[in-house]
Parts: sequence; C-alpha cells; structure tokens
Amino acid sequence: MRSKAAFPQRPEGATSIHCPMTVFGKEPAVAGRVRLEDHGIRAMQPPKAETDRSHPGSLIVVGILATAVGLASFAVWFQWSQTKRCLAFFGPEIATAIQAAPRVEAWSLRPDGIDGRVFAVSRADVSKAPGLVHLRHGLVEDSNYAWSAAAIGRRPSGSWDMALAFFAAGASRPTAVLAFDLEDDGAVTVVGRPGSVGLGRLGPGLKDWLTATLKASASGS
Repeated sequence: MRSKAAFPQRPEGATSIHCPMTVFGKEPAVAGRVRLEDHGIRAMQPPKAETDRSHPGSLIVVGILATAVGLASFAVWFQWSQTKRCLAFFGPEIATAIQAAPRVEAWSLRPDGIDGRVFAVSRADVSKAPGLVHLRHGLVEDSNYAWSAAAIGRRPSGSWDMALAFFAAGASRPTAVLAFDLEDDGAVTVVGRPGSVGLGRLGPGLKDWLTATLKASASGS
C-alpha cells in the first residue's frame, strides 16, 4: 500500500496568494470576465468597407446611354450627309420651309409673252394632299437631283411649268417658291434667285404628283 505523500501545511496566520495558471499563447482567466470564444460564440465583427467595384446594372445603363448618344450622332451626321448639297443650294431658311411650312400651294405657270415674266394662272391649296409628306422629304434629298447638271444656266421664262409655294402660318406672301421645268430632263429653281438644278430621278414622280393633285383639286372645287 502506497503511502500518501505528505504536503507541507500552511502555517497558521499565513496569507494565501492565488496565482492563476498561465498557459502559453493564452490570456490568463480573469475573475468576472467571460470570453465568448470559450463558449463557441464569435463576436460580431464590424462590417468591412466595401471595395470600389463596378455594378453590372450601372454598366448596362451607361452602355445604353452611350449607344443612344452614338446612334443619335450618327443619325444627325447621316441626315446632314444626305442633304448637304440641297442645303447649300436652297439655303437653310428655304429648306426648312419646304419641310415644315404649314400651307403649301401648287401653281400652274404661264409666261406673259411681253417682258418674259411668269404668272400663276391657277392656284390650289395642297397642304393636305396625299403624298405631300414624302414629296417634302424628296425635295431636300441630294440623291434625287442631277447635280452634274447644276450649272445649267438661265432658262427661258417659258420653261417653267409649275411651282410650289410654301407659306408660314397666317402669311399672305410665300416664304419660298420653287419653280419647275417638267419637260425633258427637268430642272428646279428658287424664284428670285439665280441658278437651277437638274431634277434627275425626282422629275417623273414630281410631274405625275403635281398633275394629279391639281386635277383632283380642280374637280373638287
């Protein structure tokens, strides 16, 4: 039978000193302090600052806006490239009147036979005539004219068969009058200005439209 080892006895009147055991790598336990980690509970960490990163939704919106701006710029450039020669010939004011004047009249022209001046012998309001919208666009598109024949020179007054007059709202005098020679290759001129341009492929359709529109207007009046 083993004998129990004798431990030294604490002398009477001595004060006991508590020395907590220290484990390497760990803080000593402190009375009254509870460590959550010791119970398997992890303290909530403060949220980390979000890194600066792009959001897919924002990139999509930026991409759509960039595409829209690009398409709009292309449309403006394309429109300008299709009409730049007409703008140079007619001028911005007349080109605008051709496309947007609220009242349009078709005139039949005849020379007076005395001093070479031309008069409108009949007039018809064609502001609501079928096909006018397409004709407005066609009149300011470069590809509809024969620009190689731009320097035609002055034509005899009797050459001009019909005209289109464009009026601003409430105006009694037209903003612009385009006179047309509808025979052979045809030509257009701005009344009151020198120079004319060959009608090119616009000629046949313009002649048919003017003839039919004036006929319909005369039969309806």
